[in-house]
Amino acid sequence: MSSWLLLGGLAASAFLSATVLPGNSELALGALLLQRPELLWPALLVATVANALGSISSLWLGRCVPPKPLPPRAAAWFERFGPAALWL
Repeated sequence: MSSWLLLGGLAASAFLSATVLPGNSELALGALLLQRPELLWPALLVATVANALGSISSLWLGRCVPPKPLPPRAAAWFERFGPAALWL
């Protein structure tokens, strides 16, 4: 199988795993490296860049969604405990 095709599949897996879709790009990376160990550095570079781009797209999607107001009880918790309310 072509190196470009393998790296493209890894890029797709890493990109989609970093978005709202579930996935395990680590498994794809491991499978690729078991089949073609000579692609270690290109595979790491492709996986890193694609994962970062997927994270940026998730951030962009999150910023496009209009915020909705907190329920009064949750707002009171944040008012009372601040950021520690996330642990409660």
